[in-house]
Amino acid sequence: MSGHFEVFTDRDSHIRYRLVSPSGTVLLESGSYPDKLAVAEAIAQVRECAGTGLIHDGDVNAGSLAASGTTRLSGRAGGRKHAGAVLTREGPRATTVASRVEHAELDLESEDIDELLSQLAAKAQAALGDQRPSVDCGISVHRAKRASSSASTGALCASLMELQGRFKEGPGPKALAESHAVVVPDLAQGGPWPRLRRAAQAQGIRSVVVVPLWAGEQGDAVLSACSGRPNEFSDDEILTLERFGAEISRRLRPALRVAALAETLQDLYAAIANRTPIDVAVGIVMAQNRCDQGAAMDIIRRASTSRNVKIRDLAGTIIAAVSGHEAVTAHFEP
Repeated sequence: MSGHFEVFTDRDSHIRYRLVSPSGTVLLESGSYPDKLAVAEAIAQVRECAGTGLIHDGDVNAGSLAASGTTRLSGRAGGRKHAGAVLTREGPRATTVASRVEHAELDLESEDIDELLSQLAAKAQAALGDQRPSVDCGISVHRAKRASSSASTGALCASLMELQGRFKEGPGPKALAESHAVVVPDLAQGGPWPRLRRAAQAQGIRSVVVVPLWAGEQGDAVLSACSGRPNEFSDDEILTLERFGAEISRRLRPALRVAALAETLQDLYAAIANRTPIDVAVGIVMAQNRCDQGAAMDIIRRASTSRNVKIRDLAGTIIAAVSGHEAVTAHFEP
């Protein structure tokens, strides 16, 4: 009987996996990954290596590993590869930018998504270094039944997000569809999305990096970095953006949930405020015609249709005819 892999979410909301023996002993526990697709890819790599790999005794921390009984693996964004029009860079800058990634402290009580995204975009640019005037960073969020929200530190990322929304294509949609970072070293070198490439170059955009953010059930989100120069981003800086994206994804999800709850509450307030005059008018018609609620509502609907007047406006007229005042106060205490 063989063991099995378990995919789980830890207490810090990170997606991880463990290898469990037939007896229930945990043989291996992984580091964190941005999504379940990345976990599946990592498990496939582990299976391949376990079946064909050689045993190498490095004698490093052997005592501590034997004592714990568990080997911890840490993956770089789940072993994702850069895709899109990716070219081999000549002489990438040897930097240590990745060491500058800091925890993104977010105010989870904030209900202003635009303000939140502005803060995150600024933090992303700061992670790449303060002396990069040619680089813009931006974050966009697309939620079901809600208007899209985005923020950027400059005009380049703002233009890229607008163009991707217009053409419905580009590195952003590709990153979301395939769940990995997309790197375009030079838009002028040709490749997919010719319309977007031409329009982006006209806006001064030459190189782009887009990292998908895992917003869970709250929607889709991406982190973008743009430059007016080709081959702007080193491998180290791309890794920095991937790490920053994984970090803020963990904090972005609860912030979006808070904002969604606040928006739902506002919708309830609006619905009750709009519905109250109609309910009062239905009560008046019920009293005047000695009918039930359904019959009273049918009377109001027919009158609304015949007079070509909205039901809410007609309800106000009915109320004014009885009370002398059209306005009705709606009381709602959550």
